[in-house]
Amino acid sequence: KKVWCPHPSHSRCTRSGSKPTHPEARRAINATQAEIVNRQIRCNSNWSSVILKEGDRVCLRCYEALPNVLDDSFDLEAMDVQFEDEMEKIDSPCLEESILAKEAAKDKLNAVFQLFNIEKIRDHRRFKKIREQIDSVYRHLKHLCDILEENDSDGVHEINPDSIRIDESNELLHGMRELFQQSTYEEQVRLMTIAPDNWGRIAIAQWFGASDHQARQSIILRRDRGVLAFPEYTRGNKFLDEDTIQSVVQFYLQDGVSRVSSNSKDILKIKNELVPVRFMEMSIREALGKFYDDHPTIRVGKSSFYSLKPRHVKISCPHETCMCQTHENMSLLLQAFNNYVKTKILLNAQFTKITASNLIDLIVCTGPVEDCFLGDCEECNDITPSSVLGRQLDSSDEDDKCSWSLWKLVDKKIDLHQIRGTIISLLNEIDESWPAFLAHSYFNREQRNFINELRIKSSPLSYAVVQIDFAENYTFLRQREVQAAHWNNQQATLFTIHIKIGSEHKNMVIISDYMRHDTAFVFCAQRLIIDYLRKHYPEVKKVNYLSDGAPAHFKNHFNIINLQHHQHDFNISASWTFSASGHGKGPCDGIGGVVKSNASRSILLSNTVISCAEDFFNFTKKFNEDAAKSSQTNEPPINVCYLKRTDIERVTEDLLTERWNKNKRRIKGIRMLHQFDPQND
Repeated sequence: KKVWCPHPSHSRCTRSGSKPTHPEARRAINATQAEIVNRQIRCNSNWSSVILKEGDRVCLRCYEALPNVLDDSFDLEAMDVQFEDEMEKIDSPCLEESILAKEAAKDKLNAVFQLFNIEKIRDHRRFKKIREQIDSVYRHLKHLCDILEENDSDGVHEINPDSIRIDESNELLHGMRELFQQSTYEEQVRLMTIAPDNWGRIAIAQWFGASDHQARQSIILRRDRGVLAFPEYTRGNKFLDEDTIQSVVQFYLQDGVSRVSSNSKDILKIKNELVPVRFMEMSIREALGKFYDDHPTIRVGKSSFYSLKPRHVKISCPHETCMCQTHENMSLLLQAFNNYVKTKILLNAQFTKITASNLIDLIVCTGPVEDCFLGDCEECNDITPSSVLGRQLDSSDEDDKCSWSLWKLVDKKIDLHQIRGTIISLLNEIDESWPAFLAHSYFNREQRNFINELRIKSSPLSYAVVQIDFAENYTFLRQREVQAAHWNNQQATLFTIHIKIGSEHKNMVIISDYMRHDTAFVFCAQRLIIDYLRKHYPEVKKVNYLSDGAPAHFKNHFNIINLQHHQHDFNISASWTFSASGHGKGPCDGIGGVVKSNASRSILLSNTVISCAEDFFNFTKKFNEDAAKSSQTNEPPINVCYLKRTDIERVTEDLLTERWNKNKRRIKGIRMLHQFDPQND
């Protein structure tokens, strides 16, 4: 059986029904607390006379209202004075007026409800039910008004289709106005189309707080294109969104679109950071076409595409070195053909320059597959470049003379040779070079896409992509050098590393007095790389090395043997990805250029003395540590390590020589392989 709180303040509460309002007695009171309650009851003449004693129970609210009698500062007499003051406030005329006003409002509402046969108010604290009754009165009044106006009461617009209260609908309308104020000009015009059809320009402008011109635009937009239609943009070209801008900028920085210069002088200072210059590997028009292929849903004009080119990406290259011989020879052959055709049809404005990429598209199938590039496709295998290029020639042109250039290896030396012959000889030369060029282009494209995918999928919890390369040796300079010293300059080896893990990029350089660029150096450099990864990324489970196919130190039998022992040597698995021949340029070239540029500038401007590899290491390390102090991340832009010649020689003698002598078998066709993944067995 329920025990109700005996305090007389609950005299108006109900004890019956499914939801009684009278609170239950739950907390027992002591003698002092009982005396406090009794004094409060005696001070209020409106309360019934009730006497509580020790052990009686009261509700939680009454119990919490009692003062802490265990407190040493508790004063019973002061409490009586305070309570009498509170009683005077309760019995004030303002409270009586409030009660009378509530009763009058209740009587008026009940009178209105009685007219529409709506249940009367019995408990004025049930605000939700009262508001629902008021909304019902509104619907009755709206129905009577429709009858007077002879409106169709069964129209498509119901009075309250979503069963929400008037105060809730007002809150929604207030939110709509706030949204309108925070929207752009075009979005405001679009939002104003939701106004009622019978509202005119002035009513729309006043309710939304907009201009008359906006209201007029919204009426025309709703009439022509419907509610919430997007207004037509009439201010010229649309602004590019931030995602499109970032896509274009990152596209310019991709390997294959531009390359990093390895020249120590090709350095720019952008926002207080030294950035290596990149050179475009294709024209802007070709780059835009490739951008459309990679991003078919994005459309950017040529002028906008050019204007978004980063500052350190240059179109013209003063001197290009280490070019791919296969691509360069095909480019020279097509350049000679274009020059010949241009002279033959000099007055023809429809002359179209043929590039290697254009010629590939003209020869292979529309949806090319691997067989199309390897010469195994039945549909496009018989199409030759001469049959496509010959369409621009007449039969009388076959004996015309022309000249072209080719890079050729003669007497173990490669040089650019000038060749002169007929146009038919030029087309035959293109046909002979075409199968190898087509396969090489396919391998280069697929390998580049595979490498980009590797970098994107890398993460601190899976694997790291480590691109490595030897930079050109750094020759020590002197500010004031005597004549004979020019022929006796000392050098240091630079081994550059770029680490890609998720969205993070880390740069490393290893400086050494060991002057041989061989596999032993690479193995010792791997130790330093693994130590760095374990320190900064302990959760990495695999390392994917990325390099060019240089046979002296990377793509050789000895390095693949070391890769097989990578798990045993460093307690972490690894794989090795080689770029296509002649296409190994990457961020490592820029790292070497920055390091050498910093040292040369300091020597020439500050009289810094660097006479050995260890001095070069100390200077480079201090330079990057000073740069870290002024950066926001407190990290050096390039992490610098030193590798002693004696350490490499000791590792070679103690470990590598014996390992290599045990396995003298050679990998057949290693030059044609681009991916190596060691197996457990």
